[in-house]
Amino acid sequence: EKEAISSFQTAIEQNPDDYDAYMQLGLLYAQNNNKLAPQYLSSAIHVNDKKAEAWYARAMFYQENNLLEKAKADYQSILSFDSTYFDAWYNLGYLQYQNNNYDSAYYYFDKGLLSNYMQAKGYYMRGLCMEQKGEKDKALADYQSALKLDETYALAEQGLARIKK
Repeated sequence: EKEAISSFQTAIEQNPDDYDAYMQLGLLYAQNNNKLAPQYLSSAIHVNDKKAEAWYARAMFYQENNLLEKAKADYQSILSFDSTYFDAWYNLGYLQYQNNNYDSAYYYFDKGLLSNYMQAKGYYMRGLCMEQKGEKDKALADYQSALKLDETYALAEQGLARIKK
């Protein structure tokens, strides 16, 4: 790993616009929860601000380190140039769900599913929002949709079992 870091740093010294080297350094540092990760990912964003992967990697670093406002801002930045980026919608929904903001969470999961209706986890989380709000019929439909996409989705199976009690 040290050799890889050294090689990527050399690549940046030789070409300060080497997006891939910044990305790799950012990901390596993020993997080790090193505070340098967002700096390298920010450099990648500076080189190409229309590549969602750098924004997303930085947002995840922020989210995992409980810098939630920064994470939300990065997810919103992704959506400003790519409104079909499911994981940005999903993570915004998840952050709202964790704060018991079920209507807001539902909105983000729904928007994510509009961008990619093949995401079982989106249906599951949207269903979970409905279950929390006591709207069992809507929750049931979403859990069933999740299971149509992934027959082995244990959380959706558990959701169905809770509702059918």
